[in-house]
Amino acid sequence: AVLTIDPNWSTFHPGESVTFICDMNEGKNTDWEYKIRRNGEQFMQSGQHKSYTLQPIKTAHSGEYQCCGVRKRISLTKCSGTVSLTVTAAQPKAKLTAGSTTIPVGGSVTLSCSVEPSAGWKYRWFRRTINTPEVQLTDEENRDINVKQGGIYRCVGVRGNTNFHSVVSDDVIITIRFSNKVVVTRRPNWPQMFSGETITLTCEVQGGETTEWSC
Repeated sequence: AVLTIDPNWSTFHPGESVTFICDMNEGKNTDWEYKIRRNGEQFMQSGQHKSYTLQPIKTAHSGEYQCCGVRKRISLTKCSGTVSLTVTAAQPKAKLTAGSTTIPVGGSVTLSCSVEPSAGWKYRWFRRTINTPEVQLTDEENRDINVKQGGIYRCVGVRGNTNFHSVVSDDVIITIRFSNKVVVTRRPNWPQMFSGETITLTCEVQGGETTEWSC
């Protein structure tokens, strides 16, 4: 007999679900009656159904699971090896990393969000600035995103279809680097001016269109 679990995660959290699947690899499924044991004791009996879904999971469901099949006609019993199931209420913390925290104008950077253990997580992304409130980036559930805007970013992991979520990551600040040079000129460019004369100061950003800048 072979026992598998779906989803095949190493760690579960309260409120999630897991399905035990017992394959006898012999005869028809209906030839067997199935039982599932936890820590050596009978946990449940599923009759002729080779799969059983446990929902919602509780921390008390942690343990070593094993399935057994009883061949009804010949009183034959076969059992699988054990599968470990860990259920923890502890919230893991999301980790946000950036390829670089400084990018040039027009450039971009990849941000990566991860939660350990890594299986089954989707991600929500948030951005704010010192002048604007935080907003969720729409249609972004990927572990990696590409951003072109400066700002303060953070992420959180959401597991499966439940409301279980990780602790929010620490902030990562993305800064836009301006490589343009600002030059101030004066006209007339006399070394000495007298009271009552007129001088014009001009601010120029070299390498960019003047209409894009204010000085």
